[in-house]
Order: sequence, then C-alpha cells, then structure tokens
Amino acid sequence: MKSLRPIFAVALLACLVPVFAAAAETERIHKVVPLAAGGTLSLHNFSGQVRIVGADVSEVTIDAVRTASRDRLDHIKLDIQATGSTVTIQANKKEENWHSEKDNVVQTEFDIQVPRNALLKLDVFSSDVHVRNVSGEQSIKTFSGDLPLTLNEQKRGRLRADLNGGDPNRKLRLKTFSGDVKIGR
Repeated sequence: MKSLRPIFAVALLACLVPVFAAAAETERIHKVVPLAAGGTLSLHNFSGQVRIVGADVSEVTIDAVRTASRDRLDHIKLDIQATGSTVTIQANKKEENWHSEKDNVVQTEFDIQVPRNALLKLDVFSSDVHVRNVSGEQSIKTFSGDLPLTLNEQKRGRLRADLNGGDPNRKLRLKTFSGDVKIGR
C-alpha cells in the first residue's frame, strides 16, 4: 500500500498542473494615443504596478501586461479612450452582461510614457505608483499601494516636491490607506 502513495501523488499532480496552468494567462497590450501638451492622463487600476515617465513627446504610449484567467481576460477589458485633451484608461471594465461572484479583477501592470507636462489623475487600488520626469499637476490616490516620493529641502526648513523641473508653486496632495509613503531627499 505504501508503494501506491507516490504513484497516486504523481498522478494527482499531473491532473492538477493543467488546471493551475489554465488559471492564469498573460495578455500584452501596446497602444499609442495622441495627447497635446498640457493634456490629462486619467488612470483607474485595481492591482498591479503603475510606472509613468514623462518625455518630450506629444502622445501617450501605453504598455500593459494583464494577468488573469482566460474567462476574466475575455470579459474584463482594458478600456482606453481619448476625448479632447484627455486620455482615460480603465483597467477593469467589465462587460455589462457578464457577472462573476469572485475573482472579477484582472491584474494589470502599466508602463506609460506621457508628455513631460501632462496632468495626471491616478486612482488605483492595490497598485504601487512610480512617476518620473512629469512636471504637470498630479493627483494620485492609492489604496493599499506604495507611492515613493522624493522631496527636497528649501530655505527656512520648508519642503517642496521636486518632480523634475515643474512649477514649484503647484500643490501636491497625497492620500494613502494601508500603503507606504516614503519621503527622502
């Protein structure tokens, strides 16, 4: 009887491997959308890193890696819309007629390039946010995500946000719940 246990374990594992392999698939998306200087990028994400870098460009380049079961990838879409001077990215747009009681989120990791002076409106859940070289106004809301930020000391002990050459008089508002905000100089 003891000699059957290893055989049974191997057989069970062989049956489960396809189930686990089918459970998570990866989908890659690359899209370039025009965005005029001073335009706005609005992003809504639930689960997955968000990395945004500013450059001397007049477009938004979006590279996304989506991970979920095939069923979720088929019914929860990455929706990218350009309206006027705003590009809106909705990472988990569910089809209206599709319902799932659990596991109804697609983890999406973003690498996005924007015009250097773009305005950012980021609203994310369980997503770390990294922004570099963006001088436009930024509103970043995260729930259970990290937001690394470098602040430089000014005269008289005041602190100002240094977001690579932006307007030093602009406002910076940070909110986090159950995530780290690291401030360094």
